[in-house]
Amino acid sequence: MLELNKIYNMDCLEGMDLMIKQGIKVDAIITDPPFLHVKGGMKSKRINTGSYKAESFVNTSMRDFDEPQIYNLLDKAKSLFNGSFNGYFFCSKLQIVSYLKWTQENKLKYDVLIWDRQKNSLISTKFYTSNIDYVIRIYGKGRALNKIVNEYGKGDVEYYKKIQSYKHPKEYGHETEKPIELITKYIMVSTNENDVVLDPFMGSGTTAVACIKTNRKYIGFELLEEYCKIAEKRISKTTSNQIELPKDELLEVM
Repeated sequence: MLELNKIYNMDCLEGMDLMIKQGIKVDAIITDPPFLHVKGGMKSKRINTGSYKAESFVNTSMRDFDEPQIYNLLDKAKSLFNGSFNGYFFCSKLQIVSYLKWTQENKLKYDVLIWDRQKNSLISTKFYTSNIDYVIRIYGKGRALNKIVNEYGKGDVEYYKKIQSYKHPKEYGHETEKPIELITKYIMVSTNENDVVLDPFMGSGTTAVACIKTNRKYIGFELLEEYCKIAEKRISKTTSNQIELPKDELLEVM
């Protein structure tokens, strides 16, 4: 039996099937599925480096998440919500059309958000540098964003900018680790305390840690055992030594 506040070392589609059978519902999905990349690495003659090296885990194992797989993920996700669809999906530019096609076919709404990674890792005259990730927010009726106010009672505009800028973290050995500040913002504006957040591709556990820090529940799946172990260590450290958010992050949801 699956439980909340757990990460399971298993294929997410199998895990989501179990959730459906057990009647486990969630209030949001925030996740970083595999990207669809140009195969063979991306080289620049000027600096001779790639956004991801040809032999990297991202390029060899996470590059073929194409439209059928995106549709399969979203179709299963659709059955899991308390209420209407409410999800954030990181993706590459090659996947945007597939996410939006599914959204329109299912009569849902979307936003295209951007994480500026503050990194110019590829310089070329053939195309623009890969210094951003796209995030597709998919949502249905009744999924308006929460109003976040600061300690002075005024709306905090930083939570509603479509472009969020954070350096790419590299603390836990995952090539595609996401900033906890960014995930926390998505959680704060799209869920309430004690809501359940699903991350089907948990990686190093950033979504779980952000949920703990914001008093949300989580459930997640991760195929690679080594990342599950990293995530569990982060979660254990977070729960045993809970660190208060900075003063300007002590916000009220209205």
